[in-house]
Amino acid sequence: MTAKQFVRVLRERWKAVVAFLLVGIVASVVAGQLRPVSYTSTFTMLTVAPATQEGQGAYEGELLAQQRTKSYVPMINSERVAERVIRDHQYPATPREISSAITAVSGVDSVVTTVTVRTDSEQGTANLATAVADVFVKFVADFERSSTMGGEPVVNMQIIQPPTPPTAPSSGLVTSLALGFVLGLGLGVGYALLRNALDRSVKTTSTLEALTGAPVVGATTVDENADQSLFVRIAGVDDPTISEDFRQLRIGVSALQTTTGARVVVVTSPTPGDGKTTTVVNLAAAFAAAGGRVLVVDANLRRPRVAERLGVAARPGLTDTLSRNAEPRSMIQRCEPGGIDVLTGGAVAANPGELLGSRSMSALLAELRTSYDLVLVDTPPLLSATDAAAVAPGTDGVLLLCRHGRTTAPQVERALGILQSGAATVLGTLLTMVPRDRTRAWIPYGSDVSATLSPDAPPTEVEAGPAQERIEGARPPTEFADPTEESVEATAEQEPGREAEGLFEPKAAAEAESAAAGPEEMDDEERALRREQPELFQPTLRMKAAEPASSRGSKG
Repeated sequence: MTAKQFVRVLRERWKAVVAFLLVGIVASVVAGQLRPVSYTSTFTMLTVAPATQEGQGAYEGELLAQQRTKSYVPMINSERVAERVIRDHQYPATPREISSAITAVSGVDSVVTTVTVRTDSEQGTANLATAVADVFVKFVADFERSSTMGGEPVVNMQIIQPPTPPTAPSSGLVTSLALGFVLGLGLGVGYALLRNALDRSVKTTSTLEALTGAPVVGATTVDENADQSLFVRIAGVDDPTISEDFRQLRIGVSALQTTTGARVVVVTSPTPGDGKTTTVVNLAAAFAAAGGRVLVVDANLRRPRVAERLGVAARPGLTDTLSRNAEPRSMIQRCEPGGIDVLTGGAVAANPGELLGSRSMSALLAELRTSYDLVLVDTPPLLSATDAAAVAPGTDGVLLLCRHGRTTAPQVERALGILQSGAATVLGTLLTMVPRDRTRAWIPYGSDVSATLSPDAPPTEVEAGPAQERIEGARPPTEFADPTEESVEATAEQEPGREAEGLFEPKAAAEAESAAAGPEEMDDEERALRREQPELFQPTLRMKAAEPASSRGSKG
């Protein structure tokens, strides 16, 4: 696993990691509070060989001291030493309690031993540390003398740091917190990695394309308010991120239409709740906003929802058309605003699978194909009913939807098997309900002007500003002479290379009169207009009329 994949897993499972971390911290705090307060005292001993002291055989003495240290460290908290502490210092405890209160450590090949004494009493800790230090030094001396038959001891123990009574209780809360943090974090990360290893849901477009072998035409962001509105306004005033997703989906489907010539497309998914109806109505709205003729057919006769989402009447609809052989145009409704034609599901059918797979349905779709640029057929999920596979042979192909993080690879494979059994063609796939993150954030650019869905909407009237009001208040200029008049035609007869006469004419007769009259006869409004927009009073270049080709040919 790469670092990028590891970060992606933590980002997807961060809630579980945080939960384990909080549990670890809380458990450590509880354990720290329940743990009895203890006092700690430490002293340090040095193992010394006589040869080292005399300066003779220093190396041999050092090796001997190291060996003796290794042997004596396990004996410090032995019951034999504890019994001598009780006997010599009358310490009020059992040998087992004294042994459990003593901890001794020494480094590798070291002659220094650190002894820690921990009890629940400050004075008791100080007394026990002093007693252990005194007893163990004597214990080593007696043991060495006995090994030399009463001679001088080969090594002895010296206290180089005497025990000091603890000044504050050591409850171990900091240590418990650190341990709980590390343990909780480790368990959380381990859980996230384990879930990721066992997770077979589809989360990337590359995975979806590898599973289906069909191109991915887009990915839509999760919409928390999808069920609270009829459909997303493609103008982008409701949620620009989602609106742009469906515009990109429209581009992807248009590309499929260009390469395959598909006009009638079945929209389905493996499982319920993958956003089929939401995708159908928003994709239709996107096509209608671009000026396309689009029809939505609600072939989900088990749970029709298109009429509810588009705000049209549920009946009459598809079942009425097929069962009565009625004219489909009389059943199609218009959804305004939006410019979307809708053929709802109609009455509840007892045999929806057989009805959708009938010849009447195929003939209906063939007729609709000639009247619309795109016909979107909303169908039930494949793993719940085979209606999509039944209607697919009469269409140009299937658009398969998969929900991010919920649709699994086995479900996609089963859905593909059902479609293949019905001889259906998977034109493309779509990943829906992708979580919002920085990579899918909408980046504003230009002005976000709200617009209606219909491309034929009238232009918005703009209020006139001060400059526009001044222009409208100015005198209207005189119309220019028509360049096709005889005066211009006479000018066109000039010889090549001759200077054109009268190329510059006044822009208006009123302007010439104003110039001749002088500035004193101008009103204040005209003076202000001349200062602010002098280009209105500049002479206009009058071009010669083009010479007819036949005339040039005759002269040549």
